[in-house]
Amino acid sequence: MGAPENNPTPRVCDRCFASLAPDAEFCVECGAPVPDAASAEGSDGTIYPQLARANLFRMRGDYRQAEEICLAILRRYPNNATANALLGDISQERGDLEQAAEWYDLALDLTPDSVPIRQKLTVVKERMAERDTANTAKQLGLPTTRPKIGLYVFGVLAFLLGTGAAAFYLGRNWPVPESINVVEQPLELGATRRSSTEPEAPPQAQPSTRAAAPLANTDTDRALIEAVAQRNPSGSAVLDIDYFPRGQFAFVTYSAGDEDDPRVLGASIASSVLEQMPECQSVVLRAIRHSQVVFIADVTRESVALTAQTDWQANYSKVPGAFADAVLSREWTPNAPALSPTDSETRPADRGGEQPGD
Repeated sequence: MGAPENNPTPRVCDRCFASLAPDAEFCVECGAPVPDAASAEGSDGTIYPQLARANLFRMRGDYRQAEEICLAILRRYPNNATANALLGDISQERGDLEQAAEWYDLALDLTPDSVPIRQKLTVVKERMAERDTANTAKQLGLPTTRPKIGLYVFGVLAFLLGTGAAAFYLGRNWPVPESINVVEQPLELGATRRSSTEPEAPPQAQPSTRAAAPLANTDTDRALIEAVAQRNPSGSAVLDIDYFPRGQFAFVTYSAGDEDDPRVLGASIASSVLEQMPECQSVVLRAIRHSQVVFIADVTRESVALTAQTDWQANYSKVPGAFADAVLSREWTPNAPALSPTDSETRPADRGGEQPGD
């Protein structure tokens, strides 16, 4: 008799228990990621054009279209974490915090190690708690705002400072009796006594040895600013970077010139920050032009990672503004003329809808 064959143990999906191919990176039945897969992108690579279109509709405020695309994705891959998280973003921007928390919980259950999704869930729960507290206070007839203690303290401090300044001014200008000899400068031991009629030599200016205060607050912030300035052609536009290790995000302020597109410039700077600091998971951008805030947006490490995929590089790497469209989220601009063109013919997400399989 021949030796028994060693058949490998069949692989099954942890979510729907469907059979998996030996080299499968995600479940083709439900879209759930495979824990030991070589790639961490799961089913996102297959449905990236749909995800990009849904995110573009969300950014434009067309939440109904964005929601329909995400639900269509979930009908095909019900365990796709990115689609669940995007539905959470849509619900949060609509003001439906309870629904947003449910979507984020589902996404976090599929990808427990996702720091950005966990941060979004925490923010939503904090907003829900603040809203419930305000509603309870309103029902009980309690004030919903804090007492104006700060105004009272400011008034007291202003009074004390004004009194001190007045006393100092009167003391300096009060006439001194001639019978009192005022010692303007003590005589040092061994120094030659100067005649009272001898003119006093003007003091020589001493060079200042005090270093200018750094723009960043920590050594990590300063090192990050220098690294971005050296490795990014647009790095000189960075004004300040503050990294918050507890939340694993960076707050970046940069200057946008009259000829600069704050979206494209900010996306490039955020990508460099994430590249230089592997532990940073997201970046909050703020663009300044003529001492005014003209643009605010978020960039996550996950959105930047999507642009490194082969499909994205092949379709959008040479499209102007495609990288900014792909990575920027929660964009804000003041009530002013558009800062950058939004022609749908040049938007990569719209082009993604024309790809086969959409």
